[in-house]
Amino acid sequence: MIARQEIVDEARRYLETPFLHQGRVPGACLDCAGVVVCAAQSLGLSGEYIDITDYPRDPATQKMVDILDRHLDKIPFEKALPGDVLLLAWAQNPQHLAIFTGIGTIIHAHEDARRVVETRLTKELIRCIRGTYRFRGIS
Repeated sequence: MIARQEIVDEARRYLETPFLHQGRVPGACLDCAGVVVCAAQSLGLSGEYIDITDYPRDPATQKMVDILDRHLDKIPFEKALPGDVLLLAWAQNPQHLAIFTGIGTIIHAHEDARRVVETRLTKELIRCIRGTYRFRGIS
């Protein structure tokens, strides 16, 4: 069984990886979904089921939400633990994924920073959360 901290540690290995929309190559190019998908695949979780590759930069559909709802367990943000996945919306539609570290930060590929970063989870970011998800089969 995979421990939650292993998800965080795997995502931290991707820090400083350059941002590329739909990137799926740790160390070379990742986007926000790529961080989650590659960490899941590396650890033998359901990464292949949650991979989304045919999306525009600003998703206008519920596709990402539908895939997360189908393959991960939705939980209240207040119950988030290290390794859980946060779904955020910068505008109207949820369009960004991040991995919660449990220490008040998230790991995500940030287009403005042009790389994978670990960012403090501010009150402003908390207001952007539209869903919190947990991988199945972790301890």
